[in-house]
Amino acid sequence: MKKILFILLVAAVLSACSLNQPRPNISEVEKAPEDVHKLIDSTATLQFVLEDGKVAYLIYHSKGSVTADVMKQGDLLKINLKVSSKESDAIERHIYKVTEDDNTGSIEVLINGKSVPIDVISGL
Repeated sequence: MKKILFILLVAAVLSACSLNQPRPNISEVEKAPEDVHKLIDSTATLQFVLEDGKVAYLIYHSKGSVTADVMKQGDLLKINLKVSSKESDAIERHIYKVTEDDNTGSIEVLINGKSVPIDVISGL
């Protein structure tokens, strides 16, 4: 009985520790910070601006509406952009704030499930 209680206690402590770990996140923002905004290349379809070790901005120019989510696979952070077509041919700028965790080694961007290269990568 004591072993079972000990195992449950250890599992509870480990679960609580994992809740405090920062998780990768992506959220669309209306406007990038001024220092990031100065680096935006309006001719690039996909741009990544590193702000610091854990925060970056993904800028995507698209003719459709976009939804984004992130998924972690080992040290790979996958950013999934789902684009749906619109009636208009106007290109819209979508800016996403990406928060990485300590274990991110590389980033892959997928648009509608297809891996795409980032046109411009810059940092502050």
